[in-house]
Amino acid sequence: MVKVEKPLSKNMELVAWHDLNGQPGFQMALQVVGGRYYLYVTTYYHQGWQILDVTDLNHIQCRHLDDPRGKSGTVHPKIQIADGIMITASGQRVRFLPMDGVDYDDYDAGIGIWDVKTDPMNPKLLGFWENGGGEGIDGVNTHRNFYAGGRYVYTTSSCPGFLNNIFRIIDIKDPAHPKEVGRWFLKEQWLDGMDHVEWDTKKIVPGSLCPYPGYKHYHLHMPQVKDGYAYLAYCGYGLIILDVKDPTRPKYVGGLRIDPPFSDFISCHTALPMSGYNKDYLILTQEMGGTKRQAQFAGIVDISDKTHPTLVSLFPPYSVPEDAPFKNYVEKGGRPGLHNFHQPQGQPHYEDRPDRQYLTCFNGGIRVYDTSDVFNLREIAYYIPKDPEQDLWPIPKMMNDGQVISRCEDVLVDDRGMIYMTDSNGGLSVLRCLV
Repeated sequence: MVKVEKPLSKNMELVAWHDLNGQPGFQMALQVVGGRYYLYVTTYYHQGWQILDVTDLNHIQCRHLDDPRGKSGTVHPKIQIADGIMITASGQRVRFLPMDGVDYDDYDAGIGIWDVKTDPMNPKLLGFWENGGGEGIDGVNTHRNFYAGGRYVYTTSSCPGFLNNIFRIIDIKDPAHPKEVGRWFLKEQWLDGMDHVEWDTKKIVPGSLCPYPGYKHYHLHMPQVKDGYAYLAYCGYGLIILDVKDPTRPKYVGGLRIDPPFSDFISCHTALPMSGYNKDYLILTQEMGGTKRQAQFAGIVDISDKTHPTLVSLFPPYSVPEDAPFKNYVEKGGRPGLHNFHQPQGQPHYEDRPDRQYLTCFNGGIRVYDTSDVFNLREIAYYIPKDPEQDLWPIPKMMNDGQVISRCEDVLVDDRGMIYMTDSNGGLSVLRCLV
């Protein structure tokens, strides 16, 4: 490991920082109510959420929101906000992140539906959809769900009778009584459909490869929905496009397989439709699993013909600063590789520029890319935070080498150009791009 004693940056500056009450930040969501900016931050380890008023970045206000359902084995790592409604993902605490006093079998799994418009700093739980169980990628859960307003929440969820997370559509018109109205899955995930295999769910270890010969490890990592089409980042396969104009009957339209050759536990992490071009494009990425490497897939796909999506370009590898005390990000230590792109999702308070994309890279900080020419993608800015003095959560050795090191997770950009980045060991950084 090579410790980074001071931030490394190019064309970016730090505007503000917050310690998130000593909790490791993960996914974020933002809303604007009455001219004030509210940021909601999840964690993969502690219960509850941090709510920050970031209107005045010189005087950030923060409070912790507890889970009113109060089950010690529940975690809430994912979040979505639109139309004054907050959707929180709930699931079983993963056992490789130990915490004293936790009953791992006492948990909720599903989505919480909250009113965050009436009192943004004090959300009110309106209802909860329970997913019923199943065998998810990290136990029984929902994960990186999608909600951009309206009646339907598009989830990646475990499900009884299925192996790993599948696509489930939830109607929240009556938030006190949400209900599933549609689902889609790969046939290899349907346990009852494998009548020639003697399934033993005790052999299915959450997060593991499928233990049955001839069956691949498939799971839906995240959906994105735009203009009646769902774009699924499906691990073990790649991009899958569905017609969801009738949410009760999702229909397969087309796909682009990237696994193989880009095989890994999270071989397809993000499928993100882009806006502002004269053609339909989508960002497609993967996330590194347990194998140390820098080579990962991140590219732009032409989805003008949704029956035959086509890869048209690749993002260049994220650069090593000339003044860095390490030669590459494997040598730096911790977890290298790509994680999250900024996802506007049609929300007016998020920046949505066709010429610019923002990407977090775990131990490589945050990167800004010029995407004005989709055939010539260029890195134009970066910010790598200094490494912290102590761990905020017991990251397993397989994920961070047991080292105290920065681990950049999520990124959001608001309509003021403020860039929010969570670091699971280093709080919340608010940045500005100078180009």
